[in-house]
Amino acid sequence: MRAKLYEELGELDEAIASGNRDALEHELGDVLFSLANLARFLQTPAEDALRMAIRRFTTRFQHIESALRAEGIPLGEATLEHMDRHWDAAKAVEKGLPPPVRVPRAPLVALRLPVTDLPAQRAFWDRLAPLLGWSAERGAADEAAYGDGVYRLVFTPGPGTPSPTTVTFGAPSAEAVERLRTLLEGASPGCVLEGGGATGRITFRDPAGLRWEYAFGAR
Repeated sequence: MRAKLYEELGELDEAIASGNRDALEHELGDVLFSLANLARFLQTPAEDALRMAIRRFTTRFQHIESALRAEGIPLGEATLEHMDRHWDAAKAVEKGLPPPVRVPRAPLVALRLPVTDLPAQRAFWDRLAPLLGWSAERGAADEAAYGDGVYRLVFTPGPGTPSPTTVTFGAPSAEAVERLRTLLEGASPGCVLEGGGATGRITFRDPAGLRWEYAFGAR
């Protein structure tokens, strides 16, 4: 599979050298097709891998923006070397985080929920989101937003009430479910309501009283 990819990359180099737009588009398509086939051979969905790469890029770039803002340097005035240093620092932070999980195929596009205690909700989800393959998004000061590059979850101040509805996130494996259960019980004792072990799923409650499920094999 890799030999075919190298072959297609060589043909893409030739198309780039020729400057022919039709040939370039043709060979680039072949490279992308070969990469998708390689992902299938490795049993790693190409879409999930790409979404994780986008999430990593977004998180690192947000780190650069925050670091430059703290230094009082406008983004457009920072040198490439300066930005590279912050980029490397963001990568170093990533290495200290729990093992990444595949981005869940959450069955929603966007969900906006009012909560009575936004700071508590934000603190809880700032810890939880990376464990689900999501990341915090920059937004208005009066909201806490999280996304995976496709879906969004937004909490806003309001007369929130615990909902009897449980939203389910898909887990990549039963091991990922057990890992999340352990981390949740350590960080927020009592928030895990049921599940774990051999069940391949857990149900937990956040500070707003909203119920969530993390399950392997969820559809």
